[in-house]
Amino acid sequence: MMAPEEPAEVAPPEEAVPVPASPLRPGQMDYAIPDAMVQGQSTTCIIRLGDKDVKDMQISGTSVHASIQVCDEMSVKLVDLDEGNFKIRSLSSEQQALVKGEYTEWKINVTPLATGSFPLLLQVSCHFDGKTKDVAVLEKSIQVTADPSQMPRTRKIAFIAAGSKTGLLLGKESNEIWEELRLAPFRDDFSYVKYFEVTNIQFDRALEYEKPTIVHFSGHGSMEGIFLADEQGNPKLASSQDMAGLFQVLQTDEAWKIECVVLNACLSRDLAQELAVCVPTVIGTNTKIGDDKAILFSECFYRELGKRRTYQQAFDSGRIRVGVEEGEGLDEGRNCCCVW
Repeated sequence: MMAPEEPAEVAPPEEAVPVPASPLRPGQMDYAIPDAMVQGQSTTCIIRLGDKDVKDMQISGTSVHASIQVCDEMSVKLVDLDEGNFKIRSLSSEQQALVKGEYTEWKINVTPLATGSFPLLLQVSCHFDGKTKDVAVLEKSIQVTADPSQMPRTRKIAFIAAGSKTGLLLGKESNEIWEELRLAPFRDDFSYVKYFEVTNIQFDRALEYEKPTIVHFSGHGSMEGIFLADEQGNPKLASSQDMAGLFQVLQTDEAWKIECVVLNACLSRDLAQELAVCVPTVIGTNTKIGDDKAILFSECFYRELGKRRTYQQAFDSGRIRVGVEEGEGLDEGRNCCCVW
């Protein structure tokens, strides 16, 4: 009889080595650095960092938003790549602690010293365990002019809507317009405000307070006018005659002029003709339009404006995109009334 084999020795399981938690976590950044500056004039650039769930990060209607990694200690600086083109002075500590639930803000003064186009580097870094890790390095080309009058002017767009309770996708349209402007090559040319469920009085006040260059109305329309909201939120007709009278009064203000009105509402042709008497460019519709087409037209129109196309070029791009072969141009003296 054979002797039984000795049982094999089983090595004890190795203890798992704990993996240290990463000091980096998902976060976000919003920054406002203009594309154009004036030689010798100081411009304050603003950068905000925060965790991914922080609200109210947006600096302005033209600031740029991005997802980045963040940690407890962050630094932000602007770098003159070619040296000698900018004087840069930080108004905040370069390295700051990130407070959870809030954003942390950096302000940096930039003064261009020469005219031309020069690179400016935005460098965002995390600091942990005695190390430094760059989490965002963005190069931005700054156009510097000596004459302030040559600076691109900012056009304010006022998105004014009524009718969301009846199913129109007004919030989606506003968001798509803002996204097109945010991604536009010349996004600094525009600022953007929005109003929903406006009454007649709120419509008047919004225009007088905001003083927009472009008025974009989105909602329901008819051959008699457009529908705003009453005090209970129900549709109430604002007649073409009343709207025309309002715009004629507003256009008497020599310090501010409305350049363009977009009536993204059904059957707004007659109102467009009325407004074209006092507004240089008015866009309306000759038929009933669906939500999808209305939104698609808006996307294309503002995408082209963001490329510094003319109102006519932007209109043509929009109508072609939604499948309208010809737009109707109505001659109202020197003004342009475009209908699709």
